[in-house]
Amino acid sequence: MYSMIHGKCSSEAVTDEIFKINFCTSKFGLTQSGECTLIKFGNMYDGGECIIFPSKEMRDWSKFQWEKGDVLISNDGGTEVIFDKWYDDTYTSFYCKHYLNSEDKNKIVYYEEFLCTTERYSLEDKDIAQTYINTIEKRLDGKLNLETLEIEKPKCEFKTFDKVLGRNEKDDVWEADLFSHYREESQYPFRCIGFSRKYCIPYEGNEHLLGTTDNFE
Repeated sequence: MYSMIHGKCSSEAVTDEIFKINFCTSKFGLTQSGECTLIKFGNMYDGGECIIFPSKEMRDWSKFQWEKGDVLISNDGGTEVIFDKWYDDTYTSFYCKHYLNSEDKNKIVYYEEFLCTTERYSLEDKDIAQTYINTIEKRLDGKLNLETLEIEKPKCEFKTFDKVLGRNEKDDVWEADLFSHYREESQYPFRCIGFSRKYCIPYEGNEHLLGTTDNFE
């Protein structure tokens, strides 16, 4: 933390009424350490201004409150990310997950991880954040775990020789096959008697999809 009076400092205690800090300063070559108690909003006196900040370089307390899993949006509205953790104790940069720039619909840019500049981002609206999460999950064919920030793939429930429909792209036709085994680390994890497949669904109950490009509901 950084105090406009004492320089670099650390938090000792925070309550609903006070903000206590520890500091170690030097003057004329002499080092002095001590404590300072501020009012809960970080000001020394009623009516005064806040003199304590996350760091000398980053003085926005609302951004300091970001938590792992928060969806953020860039100031220009073109990029959405998920906050992971701070880069260092200046709080001027942070690591994110699932960087998605969709400003140009014909050239969408995605990175699984990225280093972002704090001042360029703010907290996204909750409803819009959910739309972004839905987009990420659809793009990566899985479910976002907000604790790990990883995309979890659906568990394979097929047994050997089960009748299945498979395809490798969402605009391919569904083809009939027999399931063999599953390789989670592969781009085409559903190993079938005919081919390895990226997507696989039960044949039973989905017979009408055979030979079509229709989506599985």
